[in-house]
Amino acid sequence: MFSAPVAPVSSRSPHEALRADFRGALLNLGRLAAVQAAVTVVGGLVEIMWDDATSFIEDDPTIASVADQLSIDVTAVFDEAENVRAVRASSLVS
Repeated sequence: MFSAPVAPVSSRSPHEALRADFRGALLNLGRLAAVQAAVTVVGGLVEIMWDDATSFIEDDPTIASVADQLSIDVTAVFDEAENVRAVRASSLVS
């Protein structure tokens, strides 16, 4: 009997980033202006999400779609968002 291969299950949970950290990451990566322009062109619910979200989740299909259109590595953005958060947090302690 033939069975289809099973994709490995990732043990890593999707990242979640606060709005400011996510946008700061895009700024640091030089992609903020391109994302803002793309969101404006698409409009509708995508623009509402961009304008009103308090956080962004890595595996969100809207994020994946915009990232694909602009050839953006979503994981790299969320990794950078973690760096932005860490810098922001350390500046509060100093």
